[in-house]
Amino acid sequence: MSKVNAPPSSRFRSLLPLRHRLHRLLAVPSGLLLLYLVGTGLPLQFTASLDLASRYVSSPLILDYVGLQAPEKAMASGEVVHIGRQLYRDSRSLGESLSFLGSVSVDRFDLLLTDDALWIVALDNPDLPEFMPLPARAKRIGSRAGRVAIETDDGLFELDDDFLNLQLAKFGSEQVQWATLSPLQGDRLSRAQADYRGRMLSMERLFQELHSGRMFGALGEWLVNAGTLLMTILAGSGFLIWWRTRPR
Repeated sequence: MSKVNAPPSSRFRSLLPLRHRLHRLLAVPSGLLLLYLVGTGLPLQFTASLDLASRYVSSPLILDYVGLQAPEKAMASGEVVHIGRQLYRDSRSLGESLSFLGSVSVDRFDLLLTDDALWIVALDNPDLPEFMPLPARAKRIGSRAGRVAIETDDGLFELDDDFLNLQLAKFGSEQVQWATLSPLQGDRLSRAQADYRGRMLSMERLFQELHSGRMFGALGEWLVNAGTLLMTILAGSGFLIWWRTRPR
């Protein structure tokens, strides 16, 4: 029986020293990992110019994958919605607050009450609310004859027309139309939850999670770390090949 000869390429590979074969074996996975690390790490070098910290992931698929869910309940007073720690009006974030006691609308302003401050939100510039500290812990907010009334632990106060000063009211709380909080339901709740989820994961954090491998759990971190080790071995074997074959 005649002996079957191996293809030339196979014979060539079998004659290569171990360092050469190791280098060739690690080249493809190391190259792929390097492309991945560059692709996920390069944007992080330009976080400020790309505004990654202020841009958010809105894809439900990504948010579901990382397990980011909105609270099941949300409360509303007028057009203002409080869900989690976020306050929204017309799907625009106004800021964060643990508490929300209600809101009233006067002219082109929304006035929001939390435990320790009065938020003054101009409807034509809602991104820059102003804050007025309160003399005591607030209880509720309402209106009377076009003026804003705030009840605190120290009594009932009235806000002047310029929204600059609080003064003790000269009327009783029974004369005030108090703001109420009501739970959201249906489409309005779904929209509030979508708004909330849309600000949970910044693009900067997404690239950080991808770059480190944490996006894919413990296995992802292990693969990135192992791949980094492979690239180190690849660099070492490449240097060894050069050293052995350099002109003498």
